[in-house]
Amino acid sequence: MFETLPEYVGYLDTFKKLGVRPFKEEAILRKRLGDYVSIVVLRDILFSILLLSPQKYTSFLYSWGKFIGNQAAKQAKSTLKITTVTKIMTMLDPIKVLEIDIYRDAITKNWVSVKSFIPTISYVDERTKVFRIRIDECDEAWGLYHIGKKICFFEGAIMAGNTEGLINTPINAIETKCVARGDEYCEFFCSFTPEFPDLEIINKKYLEKIKRNILSEFKTEEKIRKKLGDFDHIAALQVTYLGLWLSSPGSHTVLYWIGKTTGEKIFSELKGSLDDKLKRFSELFKKLKIGLLELKRKDDKFVIVERDCAFTSGASNFGKRICSYTAGMISGFLNSATNKTYNVIETKCIANGNDHCEFTTM
Repeated sequence: MFETLPEYVGYLDTFKKLGVRPFKEEAILRKRLGDYVSIVVLRDILFSILLLSPQKYTSFLYSWGKFIGNQAAKQAKSTLKITTVTKIMTMLDPIKVLEIDIYRDAITKNWVSVKSFIPTISYVDERTKVFRIRIDECDEAWGLYHIGKKICFFEGAIMAGNTEGLINTPINAIETKCVARGDEYCEFFCSFTPEFPDLEIINKKYLEKIKRNILSEFKTEEKIRKKLGDFDHIAALQVTYLGLWLSSPGSHTVLYWIGKTTGEKIFSELKGSLDDKLKRFSELFKKLKIGLLELKRKDDKFVIVERDCAFTSGASNFGKRICSYTAGMISGFLNSATNKTYNVIETKCIANGNDHCEFTTM
């Protein structure tokens, strides 16, 4: 069975404190923006952090993906009407469970409902205890057709963890096809094994290419996904981001730097007055559904109020200000817009018990 490391147990407690939305149907949290956020935001965070340290974060993200999948399975199992016969079958021969509709639905339909990707169990071999999962319209690679590498190991980990949690058997996944490599769809070969897979480390040349593509997606009007649309449920962003934010004592700095770099680059070509640029920045946040910004300026000082924050909406009082990526994005934008250097600190946060997030320049 996948080993739940002590820090991941702590993360689970954090979920409860933070109030991160579970992967199931609930009341809408954001009445103005709705509960979906552009897939570009998640892509930027995932691949930028990989670019910083491919070796370190590849293994971390795979482990974290499995943890997310396991937690999603627990939520699913709490709502499934599983018969005693099926439970016995799960213990005696888990692979057969993959042929039962109620389990297939729990493995696949949940991810469609949050618009992360469209999974299908495409092949099951009961003798060798292996199976394949096809993924269409994944939020990681769809549209990144010319990278030349398989890049969706995080999604594979989520699916492995989800299946593992449902049938109580150790499962791991290796990506065999990926649209980023030129394949028609992404696919994962899954096997009943507790051994951590030999993951391919994407080198920085390819990660830099991915980053350039993502930066262009921030500014384009072209649609990436035809069926699911280009917005994930904020639950998918929140659980991924929370794991990264809690991954190390220096994660705030890392996520701030990622946001800052992105903000500088996507706004480097803005023309017009500072007020025009501030308006464009606020419009982009609304368009991507990251949040609703109110920008107040007095001389060279800025105060930015954010409501309907995608990272923290729905959070209970966690006792932390966690919107490091957003603070960095604001800093990067202001540096580009004014040709000055601004550091930005978060002074209020929904995850810290406030009713909105707020940022101040230093």
